[in-house]
Amino acid sequence: MKHMKTTTTSTYPATPKRGYAQAAATALAFFFLLLPQIASSTQTTVSSLPYTASKSGDTLTLSGTKLSSTGSGILISGSNVLLNLGSDTLEFGSAGGSSIYGIRIQSAANVKIVGGLVRKSGSAGSSVCGIKVTNANNLLVSNTDVTVDGHDANCVWVEGGLPNTFNVEFAGGD
Repeated sequence: MKHMKTTTTSTYPATPKRGYAQAAATALAFFFLLLPQIASSTQTTVSSLPYTASKSGDTLTLSGTKLSSTGSGILISGSNVLLNLGSDTLEFGSAGGSSIYGIRIQSAANVKIVGGLVRKSGSAGSSVCGIKVTNANNLLVSNTDVTVDGHDANCVWVEGGLPNTFNVEFAGGD
């Protein structure tokens, strides 16, 4: 079983070392990029999985303290989306299988995932991913725990590379 504990902020792809003042300025600028999405969002409660968030400007929460899926969980393809898991749990993959994910961000910008637990349940599978990012930019995952198991399993998988995927930050979580 793999478990991700994000105790520092990292940026993909790696950037040269910067001074604390420049790093703080970058973090503040990134925060203010996400601020408009929160102010102009539509609240959506996700009550079953799998779920696709393709509407730009959505704020998503889970109904109840735990949602489960036999396959994949949430696909975010809309920009300016906030997924607020709070203290809730998103379980995925209870039927096993391969190439499944808890949360996938694909071809989206300005996405923020906050809190909660993303956990693979059931039997182990191959190519399992807690959070998968493809061709996305300005993504922040904050205080979100991710637990997966299985052959070729990843807590977080970022693909696409520049210029397709950039400014992906992870902070907090266990």
